[in-house]
Amino acid sequence: MLLDSVRDELAPGAPAARRVEQAMRTARDNLAESRRLVHALRPAPLDGTPLTDAVRELTRRLAEETGIEAFATVTGQPAALPAGTEGELLRVVQEALTNARRHAQAASVSVTLSYLDDVLAIDIQDDGTGFTPATRHPGVGMTTMRERVASVGGAFAVESTPGEGTTVTVTMPLPAASPTGEATNDSTDISADTSTCGAPNDTTRTTRAVMVP
Repeated sequence: MLLDSVRDELAPGAPAARRVEQAMRTARDNLAESRRLVHALRPAPLDGTPLTDAVRELTRRLAEETGIEAFATVTGQPAALPAGTEGELLRVVQEALTNARRHAQAASVSVTLSYLDDVLAIDIQDDGTGFTPATRHPGVGMTTMRERVASVGGAFAVESTPGEGTTVTVTMPLPAASPTGEATNDSTDISADTSTCGAPNDTTRTTRAVMVP
């Protein structure tokens, strides 16, 4: 490593040597943090796994590996999407969770999948530092999420306020109702199925679904 060579050329105890040693410690700490985070948030396999279960697994890992209060909630009757579409949606959720951990300094994150009549709405909400979207560069991560959603025909939106957290919303059209009429406007299952990791049992959390045309 270049820093090792520079340190060896400096006199022990010299101010420059101490600064190089500090830079080396910082680099090692950052590398360890990056490896830990990648391990915690790598996508769950989708081979034969429903999107809802894969999202629950991501939040479980986040809570277990980082100590953040993270949980997933599913409402409505889940409807399967093409495997490629569900894979892209899962990676968007993963990226949003990574942002909440690394940049927002969030203590709590929730993911809500709302299966409505003809739309799946996914809300990823954190209680982190927040920001003003109009004055902040979107960054590579936000741009990648937007492009992933657009590539599968969905819509992407971000709502955030400094000091009040951030909500990332994805809306995706669902397949048309089957000819049997099992999925109709009058028969939508609105029961809630909640999976929690670290969420207090006596606390109810909700996420507002933002519909984006």
